[in-house]
Amino acid sequence: MENELRNKPDILTRLLYAITFTYFSYSFMLSFFHYGKLIRVNLLIGMVIAIAFMVVKLARHEKFRLALSTLAVILILIIWISYALVSVLWAIDKDKAFLNGFFYFGYLAFILLSVLLIDRKKYAWRLLYVLNFVLVVYIIIACWEMITFNHLPYSSVLQLDTYPFVPNGPFFNVNDFASAIMLLTPFMYVLVKAKNNRIINILAFIVSILVFVTMLLEGARLSLIVFLGEALIFYVFFVNWKSKIVIAAWIAIIVIGLIHMYPREFRFASSFLRKEFTSIAQESDSYQLESIQARVNLMKHALEITDEAHYMGIGPGNFHRRMRSDRMLDTNHITITHNYFLEKLATDGIGAFLFLIALVGYLIIGNFYYAIKIKTRDRWLYMGYGSGIVMFFVAASIPSSINNHFFYWVVLGGALALLNITHVQQAENTSSSSESATN
Repeated sequence: MENELRNKPDILTRLLYAITFTYFSYSFMLSFFHYGKLIRVNLLIGMVIAIAFMVVKLARHEKFRLALSTLAVILILIIWISYALVSVLWAIDKDKAFLNGFFYFGYLAFILLSVLLIDRKKYAWRLLYVLNFVLVVYIIIACWEMITFNHLPYSSVLQLDTYPFVPNGPFFNVNDFASAIMLLTPFMYVLVKAKNNRIINILAFIVSILVFVTMLLEGARLSLIVFLGEALIFYVFFVNWKSKIVIAAWIAIIVIGLIHMYPREFRFASSFLRKEFTSIAQESDSYQLESIQARVNLMKHALEITDEAHYMGIGPGNFHRRMRSDRMLDTNHITITHNYFLEKLATDGIGAFLFLIALVGYLIIGNFYYAIKIKTRDRWLYMGYGSGIVMFFVAASIPSSINNHFFYWVVLGGALALLNITHVQQAENTSSSSESATN
């Protein structure tokens, strides 16, 4: 009884939990509040909350339940931040390097907050609910944009000559919005399997249809292909036969209804979809440089710049500046990598690149390992965070850069925290077994 009372969070701890989950949600919506102006304040808020958690634990003489692997990730991340700030010395644009290096404190804040906050699996579930809430809010904003042709003040649709019905949510452009949606969709499907609730199933079906429509109108081909692949895998391997028939029937009803009620709009949507997919194959035969070839050339330039910098990095945020100098390959005037991992290779050096690859690999393998090993409902928790990391890898290659999308690290932090809980519990069980055997 005493242990239960001791483990039960008090008012201060509950307040910190509430503030942190609110902070996670708010960070995903940061563009609502003029993203560029509040980014530094938001990073400082994250660090203050993380420090508050540590102070509370130290004041109460509580142990930091951290596995060695988690400590190693935090230590290497601190070394990366230190190196990024030192690289300001040899960066061409020192102001840009310092500002982008400052973003890395956001990575650290989200890792620390996740590990300190999620010390039990029930909190990992709550973070999963938060991520689903963010996805639903994104889709609600997209529906508002598509129906009213209105957009949030920061939207590029208001500044560029584009179709007014194209949604981009609380982000500047469609690629950022598509990337964020890709990151969050696995958590929706995992919630469907974990809860097996009719209302959740219906909402997930509606959200899936709206995600498809959103990505179709955005012309986000890579996002659309990945999402359709993800939905197909879920449908084939994780949906029972009865539900398969119901889903197929509803899709057929929707398609037939659209053909009869809105024939012109349906023909337009069909031709638009066909154009998006066939354009991928046709780009290689086009005389005009298109997005896929531009991305390939950007990757080649990233490797070229990395070699020129002797794999030490040119400084955070300096890729754009280096691309403005003479380059042999045409990138259609695009000067940002559109690949986060190669961007870090070019700007932060081989060390940061290897750390990122190792971290992503560790989180994917670790979470999927326990998703297969564990037979309880918690296996879906591991499946969700493992799939989320896979989508992080994909989402990092969709927008021009996610360097300042530090809130993406909520997913990495959640996956790391879940593995940390598992490893700490295993160590404690092993210790208890050893003590029992000794006695």
